[in-house]
Parts: sequence; structure tokens; C-alpha cells
Amino acid sequence: MSSQTERLEKAAAEERERLALHLESLQNQIERAVDPKMLYERYPLPVLGAAMFAGVVLGAVTKGDGRRSRVQGRQRQFQDDVEKQTAWGELRGAVMGMVAARLGDMLYNMVSHRLTTSHEEHAEDTVNGAARHGGDDSGRVRTATA
Repeated sequence: MSSQTERLEKAAAEERERLALHLESLQNQIERAVDPKMLYERYPLPVLGAAMFAGVVLGAVTKGDGRRSRVQGRQRQFQDDVEKQTAWGELRGAVMGMVAARLGDMLYNMVSHRLTTSHEEHAEDTVNGAARHGGDDSGRVRTATA
């Protein structure tokens, strides 16, 4: 009986190996069959259609009568408006600050240039006028007294 028992055990072991291989093969086939990426690659339009349908159904189920979503939409819109106004206000302030600084620099440069030019022209006129009228080197003009 030992030889018959050994044969039966050997046959059972072979059957287990064969079943394990078949089971592994089935498992791989099932994984490939339900893999969303593989499904999309094989059947892109039906998968997209099913996804859209599921979205519509899920939206209809979760929306209810719509009152809550309208109120939430208004609240969200109000918050967005406040954020936009704040952002635009900050941006406007920054731009105005840059413009004011630039105008201030331009005005300062123009005034200082004019003052410098005016002072130089006045000094030149004084020296030239003194030389023409017989003045001394100090720039003062002598006047004739009778």
C-alpha cells in the first residue's frame, strides 16, 4: 500500500500545482479585466460614457432639491467677490505706490536739475556782466557815481 499511497500523494501534489497555475492564470485575467486603465485602452468611448453617466447620477442623487447648493453657491460667490476686491485693492495700491514713487523721483530730478542749471546760468551771467561793465572778480558790478 505504500506504493499506492505514494502514487496518490504524487497525483494530489501534481493536481495542486496544476490548480495553482490555473488559479494564478484566472487571477491575472480577472485583474486585467477589471483594470480601469486596461478597460479604457480597450474601450475608450464606453468607459467615458459610463463615467459621465455615473457623474450625472451621483450629482442628481447628492444635489437634493437644490436649495442648499444655491445658498452655498451664493456664499461662495460672495467670498470670491470679497477676495477679488481685496486682491484688486492691494494691486491698485501697489501700482499707485510705484507710480507715486516714480513721479516723485522725476519731479525731484527736474527741480534739482533746473535749480542747478539756473544757479550756473546766474553765476555765468553775473561774471559775464561784471566783465562787460568793468566789475571786479567778485561778480559785483561797479556803478558810476557822479
